[in-house]
Amino acid sequence: MAGDPWGRETRHDLITCPHCGHELNASTHVNGADAPGPGMVSVCIYCAGVSVFGDGLELRPPTWLEAVECSLDPGVQRCVAAVLEALHDAHGGAS
Repeated sequence: MAGDPWGRETRHDLITCPHCGHELNASTHVNGADAPGPGMVSVCIYCAGVSVFGDGLELRPPTWLEAVECSLDPGVQRCVAAVLEALHDAHGGAS
């Protein structure tokens, strides 16, 4: 895969992925971000679900428009692909 999608990691209070329900206590920043903030996109390391940080830094599913924007964003797609590849490898490459 071209390019390394991972950046600097920040620990934070537990937040829950709205897609798979896993609790997350860290975020890895891409595109030069220093820390998660409202409106920023998150990709769950457990399910590759794309979420958006809300005003209270909770995760929520993207709106329809946000989902379209994420699907067109090469950075988001690289992160999703990297997580899916890691999940695939963690399961022994099983289909």
